[in-house]
Amino acid sequence: MESFEKEIVMPAKVSELDKLQEWLGLILDKVECSSKTCSQIAVVTEEIFTNICRHAYGNTNSDTNSICVQAGMDGAQLVMRFEDSGAAFNPLDHVLPDISAPFENWKTGGLGIFFIKKWTDKISYNRTYDNKNQLTLYKTIINRTM
Repeated sequence: MESFEKEIVMPAKVSELDKLQEWLGLILDKVECSSKTCSQIAVVTEEIFTNICRHAYGNTNSDTNSICVQAGMDGAQLVMRFEDSGAAFNPLDHVLPDISAPFENWKTGGLGIFFIKKWTDKISYNRTYDNKNQLTLYKTIINRTM
């Protein structure tokens, strides 16, 4: 997919999450998305957005720090791209927690990335020439088994 149907640019502040979820909900309302799939997309969106807000820009809390989210349909798949100008971070390189270990042995962190990988069909990461992180997610949301 070359272009996205919708785009929103927001301050990189956790307090903006509801605005993002509402924007995404309007997109998902227009397609055949099950409640389970919509819930998974909401969790994935929250994890990515809050991780960017909390980690991409370090300790700076500037109003100039922003996140661009693009979304569109490519056939039966929702394609979403999150873009920020923060520190380089490829979540695909992150070591996932061992969820088979007893709960008391789990280390803090990483479970969000686990769910992002589990609840999407495909993920790609790119660090652009102008030093931006681009995380693109693909999630089948329309069942076309007729």
